Amino acid sequence: MAQAKTDDCKHCEGLGYVSIRDCVGSVQYESTCQMCGGTGKNEPVDNE
Repeated sequence: MAQAKTDDCKHCEGLGYVSIRDCVGSVQYESTCQMCGGTGKNEPVDNE
């Protein structure tokens, strides 16, 4: 049975961006999440 699944991106936790931090925890910059392309969602996966 084929089932489409859409969840929040695990890499950015659904935000669409990731914060790059230095060694003391200060945010250096924010970047678009490369795993979801900035959508905050995983791509639907069809299992056929």
